[in-house]
Amino acid sequence: MFLALGMYSINVYAQTTELRIEEDGFEWYLVSQNGLYGALNFRRETLIPTMYDTITYKPFSSTTPSYNSGGFKVKRGNSLGGYNVDGKCIIPIERNYKGFQKNTDVNVGTYYIVVLQDDRVGICDMNGMEKFIINEPGLWIVPQIEEGMYYYKIEELYGNSDHCGVADSRGNVIIRPKYFYVWIENNKFRGYKTFNDADNDNKSTFCSISKKNDFHNILIGNVCEKKMLIFQKIGLVPFSGHIKKVTDKTDGTAMYLLESENAKGIRDISGKWKVPLCKDYKQVSFSNRQYYLVNDNMSHWGLYSTNGDKILDTEYDAIESAGGCFIKIKKNGCLGITSLEGKEVINTSRGYTSIGYDSSKGTFAVAKPGYTGFCDARGNEISMTKLPPTANDIKAEGGYASAEEMMNGNTKYYKVTKNGKYGLTSSEGKVIVPVEMEALESAGTGYLRFKIGSFWGVMIYAGKIIIPTDRGYTKIGDYVSFTKRFPYEMAGYKGECNNLGVQVSKIKVVESHQSPVSSSSVASFISEDLKAYDLRGKVKKCKWKGKYVDNDYLPILKINDENLTEFSQDGKLQITNYDIIRDNSGRITQLKSTITPLSYELYYDASGRLIEVRRAMPFFGSKVVDKFCYSYDSSNRIESIRAEKNYSPDNNKEPWCRFEYVQSDSKGNWIKRIAKCGMLGNITQSRVIEYY
Repeated sequence: MFLALGMYSINVYAQTTELRIEEDGFEWYLVSQNGLYGALNFRRETLIPTMYDTITYKPFSSTTPSYNSGGFKVKRGNSLGGYNVDGKCIIPIERNYKGFQKNTDVNVGTYYIVVLQDDRVGICDMNGMEKFIINEPGLWIVPQIEEGMYYYKIEELYGNSDHCGVADSRGNVIIRPKYFYVWIENNKFRGYKTFNDADNDNKSTFCSISKKNDFHNILIGNVCEKKMLIFQKIGLVPFSGHIKKVTDKTDGTAMYLLESENAKGIRDISGKWKVPLCKDYKQVSFSNRQYYLVNDNMSHWGLYSTNGDKILDTEYDAIESAGGCFIKIKKNGCLGITSLEGKEVINTSRGYTSIGYDSSKGTFAVAKPGYTGFCDARGNEISMTKLPPTANDIKAEGGYASAEEMMNGNTKYYKVTKNGKYGLTSSEGKVIVPVEMEALESAGTGYLRFKIGSFWGVMIYAGKIIIPTDRGYTKIGDYVSFTKRFPYEMAGYKGECNNLGVQVSKIKVVESHQSPVSSSSVASFISEDLKAYDLRGKVKKCKWKGKYVDNDYLPILKINDENLTEFSQDGKLQITNYDIIRDNSGRITQLKSTITPLSYELYYDASGRLIEVRRAMPFFGSKVVDKFCYSYDSSNRIESIRAEKNYSPDNNKEPWCRFEYVQSDSKGNWIKRIAKCGMLGNITQSRVIEYY
């Protein structure tokens, strides 16, 4: 007997589950065992028994997918069936349909078009009840309501979908599908046979509805007003007051808003209460997910389902969809989450001020004052990170009068004030520079300029001082990255310090007391404008010749193909079509064209020498900036110019042009030089200078 038993085997495969998260946020588990499939909800409760060849989740709706419009299609053999998201069987597979489709029409409502194995087409209502099967195969049907009549517009399932006809409510074809368009007008079917008939409004009359065919199966939605009056008379819906027909914009379902003595409620066309009549309710409306929102006289919101079940009491400041199968609620200024059935997921007592659902990950991004984090789909807190303090936090915690954000690259700091003094803290509020400074400001990337008493110094953002105030500097300029210098001024002197704070130059400043200029002093005369254009003496005009001497460095007036620069007797630049902007020392800091978007910015070192020109020009919606950086020899003549076109790093290695001076005039101005421009070769440049 044991040997006989050993000849038989039973193969039982383990059940496997696979989590699915759909595009509308719906979560479920696909179950498989022995080659058959079923479904569980996110709580792992059975939705669909494990008995089908395939299971797929479908939004079912042609509109934007949402939880309530979704459901499951199941297949066994050649037959299809359907379940809703709650596991209710809507389309039994035993009906042997080979296809079905859910449709929604604002007049007809929600229904299913089903296709039988013999290609006949039928209609089921939104609960899956079979209402109609057409008697002929191969015809597609679309329910229609016109003038209170309910009929079916038909098209050939596999033929010309531009041709239509009519079937009555018994499934009989009364007008073959060979017409361009058909409709009801004055209790008769009218139509256009062709497109040209429609274009010319050439109507055809097919038959009289009342005499020839059965069209008395009228949709309830079209006679709701009359039925409500009947309900009142026979006592099914005891009510006196104002009745207003309303339509659910989601699926077109007709409902009635009842108002009496400032109370409001909603009943469906059968008289069932969807939202009970209550004096506390001052507003009742549909939500975009087929739920009814109510608002009491304290402006608190509640929620009812379309079945009339209360989901949430009227105790919330706001209720809205959170995406997927969740509802966002607000109470006492804090947010929470419930399921569509009203089950608590995230309580408002957690103090969240922001909640966002990510359906692709199945998580909530949450935030509350000072913190941000994530919760899973069941509301469990996954992580919570403390945020850096804000300026207001720094101000309050440190007792400062103000806290102002300062950025050094990507690192944040706060400049704080107290009792008229300045200091610096980290982004966490840690004191870096005590609040003891008369002034504190940026001196370029990586550096801070500070003032104690009457003198200035420089420190790095870590608080280390590199230029102390005891040197007596009365002014310190921004760090110049090109020269790696800080320009400074002090009593009777000016000069520069390097990036380590070491003083590398100190030039005595001699105040000039000018007397009327004689012919012998013409050569020694120099103005800030002349210096910018590398000129000295009482220059009236300067004509420039040779390549790269026109508008590349500074604007030069071009007259009769000659590059010309003119100056007044006191050495001021005379140029048309440009606005000239100067600093307190009278130096040109900006030249802006009045006829084009072109502009130039000029930068100087501590001794007043021009060290950089930035030329800006819009280009295809963006701003292109070219830099020209000057270096000088021991005789204070321009030794080279480095061009950084649009700040290209490839131009930072070598000077664009080095200059070899060939000839100068009696005033000391060069009139001929060789520009050695690398791959561009050697270029001769010359100037013809006219003096006053």
